[in-house]
Amino acid sequence: MEGSVFTMNREEWGGLWKRMRGRWPEWEPSTVEVQDWAAGLVMYDAPLVEDSARVVAMSYSSRTPRLKWVLDECERRRMIILKDAAREAGDIPSWQIDSESHEQKRQATIDKLTATPIEELREAVRQVVKEHRFVKMPKDGNIEEWPPTLRAMVACHLGVGS
Repeated sequence: MEGSVFTMNREEWGGLWKRMRGRWPEWEPSTVEVQDWAAGLVMYDAPLVEDSARVVAMSYSSRTPRLKWVLDECERRRMIILKDAAREAGDIPSWQIDSESHEQKRQATIDKLTATPIEELREAVRQVVKEHRFVKMPKDGNIEEWPPTLRAMVACHLGVGS
């Protein structure tokens, strides 16, 4: 795989670090923080880290970046690259394809529930909770955080299950 997603040399790190500091000009990391960032990120290649930092800068309004945010985005992107490479090589196990299919169906259900008018969704939740004692009211309106059983039962009640 050209441009490995696993390593960065010192020169690449220096240039990347300057560009990252440019994204958060008010940030003044300590020497120890700089060492932590280097230790955490040099295992990835520079373009992957730079793209990840760009996404983090656009996703968070903080004037101080968090290493965890960038590491999480790097790992998310690395996994996509590895899955794509495995898919191209025909090396994806069937259980993983099933898992991806399940995730697509889950997301489709969430999208359909999110598109449902709020009062209709609230009434469906009330009905499902009333009819099924083991199902509890959700803590908030974030459908992605609802227990899968509640999400599925509300989708079925509304006739929008995938």
